[in-house]
Amino acid sequence: MLGQAISMLLPKVVGYKLVGELDPLHLRSLGVVGKFVEFFGPGVSALSIADRATVANMCPEFGATLAHFPVDERSLQYLYQTSEIIFMFRYKSFTGKKVRFPKKSGNTI
Repeated sequence: MLGQAISMLLPKVVGYKLVGELDPLHLRSLGVVGKFVEFFGPGVSALSIADRATVANMCPEFGATLAHFPVDERSLQYLYQTSEIIFMFRYKSFTGKKVRFPKKSGNTI
């Protein structure tokens, strides 16, 4: 209804510093059930895009509602390789920077 306040419950966000290898059983023991899990730290850069997708899909196994990783050079490279045009528009709107790519595409936005 227009003009009326809406009450929303916001989920709790749990930061998980990844140092070394990931242990899903450790996540379950931390009590992440029903929460958002944000991975960060030096161990994130060691994970491939496929590994990150696998961990994100494992949320029901360790009880979390959602898991996400920060945008880094590896994820930007993946986006560039798989969906160049969409990536260029989103990256520009995300960073506000002009995007230049190798001669292959010949596109700048």
